[in-house]
Amino acid sequence: MTTIELTGRDRRQVEHVDAAVDAASHAYQTIWKHTQAATGQMLLSRLAELIEREAHTFATIHSVDGGMAYEDVKLFDVPQACETLRYFASAQRAMYERSTTLMEGGLLGKSLLGSVQRLCRGMRRCEFPFYLDSLAEGSTLIVKSPEFTPLYGQKLGQLVTEAGFGCERPHSPAAQPLDAAYSVPRQHRTLKRVTLGLGGKSPSIVFEDANLENALFWVSAGSSANNGQVYALGSRIYVQDSIYDKFVQGLAAHSYQKPAVMGDPLQNGVTKGPIVNKQQYERILSYMEKGRQEDARTIIGGSGKTQGSSGFVENTIFADVAEDSTIVKEEVFGPVATVHRFSTEEEVIAKANDIEYGLSAAVFTENVHRADRVAAALESGQSGFGRDLGKEALESWLSVKSVKYWSPNEKANL
Repeated sequence: MTTIELTGRDRRQVEHVDAAVDAASHAYQTIWKHTQAATGQMLLSRLAELIEREAHTFATIHSVDGGMAYEDVKLFDVPQACETLRYFASAQRAMYERSTTLMEGGLLGKSLLGSVQRLCRGMRRCEFPFYLDSLAEGSTLIVKSPEFTPLYGQKLGQLVTEAGFGCERPHSPAAQPLDAAYSVPRQHRTLKRVTLGLGGKSPSIVFEDANLENALFWVSAGSSANNGQVYALGSRIYVQDSIYDKFVQGLAAHSYQKPAVMGDPLQNGVTKGPIVNKQQYERILSYMEKGRQEDARTIIGGSGKTQGSSGFVENTIFADVAEDSTIVKEEVFGPVATVHRFSTEEEVIAKANDIEYGLSAAVFTENVHRADRVAAALESGQSGFGRDLGKEALESWLSVKSVKYWSPNEKANL
């Protein structure tokens, strides 16, 4: 198996990281610190418009850079990115001030100001590069593209500049909190406030009262999206005893009725592109072989193949797998899942939570009370530190100030 060189990029050195930190710090001190919320809202909205304009370019880049099918990127990733940016643009205005009165008559009040953290900020991963939540709160940001898929971030940087996010020549140091999402923390000489998203081995739980057709669709999609190269992949599938056999048959039938079309991800009709690189392709195959060695039964897929310089892996699901087996406990980061039986709600919650890192989870049931109960019991959203998306992600870029004041109108009555 060989690889094709798409382009060349200089390997960044420590001094380049220092220069990026200096630039981010300088941009905060000279521009973003004094930027009004309305301006940030306008810039983020403008960036969303530019990304929509360049949807074809982003889809093409991700296809040749990471192997994801062109149509999937254009119809899902790009619209989701734009809606995310627009959410951050609209949400930021509501984040700055919350007040309460501490004593009757307003004699003593307390105002909580969501104050943007000083200077800048961190290195944001670029697998999903448009989650630029920190910019919504007036922070500056360093985007670090993955070494194997760097082109996304390069194009994003061009559009950020076009949108009007300005930056002058740096002159001051001092990095502040880091968001090194989807990486492992390394020892450092100083303490930083860190947001880290780590790996996942997420459960999908199918109860006997679930809508079977709906569950089959989402479980199949959730265990193979983007060639399984997704941290929130639903790679552990738990199915209640009474429907287990029917569900497993349905998974196999779904695979045969709607087989993945492997090939050039830029071509119409192709639904599965190649794995991102040779090392990952071989890693996925080694996990599949390990599963067979541990007596797992293959119900769909189970093999890989090469086409020219590219490596493809079939969507694969193993059954009859021990809970302590390697492919159940370790993240494969490929389209490989396992399916398991369970009898009771308590049993499946215990099994689902018996993992080192729980990033996400899915529950399929028609019983809303069960859904709420199980969702509350599942230990998901707990891989790493911090949050992505939503109000909580925005708040992670803020420091809360407690401001106490005397009311001028009441002071004379003391």
